[in-house]
Amino acid sequence: MSTTVKPETNGPPTRRTRRQARKGATPDNTPEHGRVDGPAFTADGRLRLPATRHLSSEMVMLGGVLLFLIGGTWDVSWHIVAGRETFWSPPHLVLYAGILLIFGTALHGVSSAWQSGRLPTASSLIGIAGSAMSLASAPLDDFWHRVYGLDVTIWSPPHLLLIGGVTLASFSAMVGIAQVVSRAAGGASWHAFSTGWTPATTALFFSGGLFTAVGGASLGEYDFDVARSSVAYHPPLLAALTAFGLVVTARAGRRVGGATLTAATFTILHVLLDWIQLGLSMPRPQVPLVLLAAPVVDMVLILGGTGHRHNLGPVGTVAGAGALYAATLMLVQWPYTTALAGSVWSLSVLTRAAVPTLASGAIGAVAGWIVGSKIGGQPALGGIPDGAKVSLSRWPEFILAAASIGLAGTAIAPAVRNNGAPRPIWGTEANSLVDAPVVGQLTLRPASPVVGEPMTMRVMFTDATVLQTVGRSPAVPYESPRAGDIAEGVMQAAGAPGVYEVTFTPREAGRRWLTIYLPGEFGRMAASSAFTVGSTASGSLAPSSSTRSIVMRPEPGPDENVPGWLEPVTGAGIGLVLAGSLAVTAWVLRRIDVR
Repeated sequence: MSTTVKPETNGPPTRRTRRQARKGATPDNTPEHGRVDGPAFTADGRLRLPATRHLSSEMVMLGGVLLFLIGGTWDVSWHIVAGRETFWSPPHLVLYAGILLIFGTALHGVSSAWQSGRLPTASSLIGIAGSAMSLASAPLDDFWHRVYGLDVTIWSPPHLLLIGGVTLASFSAMVGIAQVVSRAAGGASWHAFSTGWTPATTALFFSGGLFTAVGGASLGEYDFDVARSSVAYHPPLLAALTAFGLVVTARAGRRVGGATLTAATFTILHVLLDWIQLGLSMPRPQVPLVLLAAPVVDMVLILGGTGHRHNLGPVGTVAGAGALYAATLMLVQWPYTTALAGSVWSLSVLTRAAVPTLASGAIGAVAGWIVGSKIGGQPALGGIPDGAKVSLSRWPEFILAAASIGLAGTAIAPAVRNNGAPRPIWGTEANSLVDAPVVGQLTLRPASPVVGEPMTMRVMFTDATVLQTVGRSPAVPYESPRAGDIAEGVMQAAGAPGVYEVTFTPREAGRRWLTIYLPGEFGRMAASSAFTVGSTASGSLAPSSSTRSIVMRPEPGPDENVPGWLEPVTGAGIGLVLAGSLAVTAWVLRRIDVR
């Protein structure tokens, strides 16, 4: 008498369930959202997570990511104009609303699955990890401020934890959408641009553009032209981040022209942010010209595909696409940043950054190809589109090209209007955002400083409270950063009380701030002013000196009463949160089921 053994489904992996998985046994469940269609465990005994079936949760999470991007851009400009702010500032409310929306949606997906006796989807688990990482950055950022004082850079560990968490959350939505696209694609490895479109396909390229934009938010200091680090870091970092975003989306979407489509979404989002900042009368970031370089990726993938005699194989072709993309990006950003007069990709910058930029573009593209293959259910070492077999329909590609040119023109327009003129200087005058009283004057000699030539800054405080604070102090600490050229030290007393000066030689052109740190009620105050350093001397006869106002803005320094254990606890907390989130993501990616 024979007995039929019903395969186990969702318990811990046992010897019997592993044996059943190897034999192809299927669980007794139906193909609903959150259920596994196939073995509950992989052949090597790993739990198999179910694929996403409906995109409602993923679209809500993308809405939260978009809120964060808008609020984060506004927040950077708010810092530039107003300096220090409270947790309840309007930009913070917008960006944290986005994070809470992501976290709540992902948490609902996980809890609903568990209550129904099902496994949560991969996108829900990664969404939890990413949004939790961002939420954890808030208290860690407060601890960081108490230990080290106010941040003057986006690149502080808590800030990068915040941006990285939301980037991970946007990736989680892309994972879920890619699973739906993969099932709809069936056996097709690549689609021509105009064929096989579904709502999920549109959602995927939107998510890819949003993912690339949020990851690029970590470079916001360069976009707003307030970078403390050298501009030579910008080309390789931008090339790596955007190459990864373009290729991972194109690969997961299985679509010829996918990199250009992703870049178009990226550009639309940046133009939207530019319009929002314009409406708020706030500083506006530059729009990286990724869209002009992205078609190179698509062309190399087609021309280097399996049907051509110059085929280099998947890794070689993708690496070549990334390197050529990076080279094109440098060529288009050079005149663009020069005209915009922001963080300029000058010839000297590009000379130093050329090799790292080409390498980072290649590495970013290959990494994007591998990850895109994983979330799209395709082999990592195969699948280059065969240009001889992919049919291209003329009109859709023409429309895409025309739209790309129009979008790029919109992005370039501010640079054309600016035509190399110095960018406006924000945050050095009283305004509606902050009560910034004028406390003195800054005199520059010469009136128009030039790179490589000594200049003198002379400060004269006129505010009675500040004069009482400095008294007859022989020196006051100062800082004047500009893209890796950070002049700092002390300004020496020069004659009357409250008058100080220092001479230094600027090495970087562009606008730079002068900040003088004074003791205050909350640790320290910052007396700030700003000016522009030219790259070459003006041909016309310029005055020997120029004068501008100095305003007072609160910028707390380290808390002198902070307990000694807080510094190692803060560092350990940042490390644990980052490691935990990445570990969860890696665990999930190994168990994705796209069927």
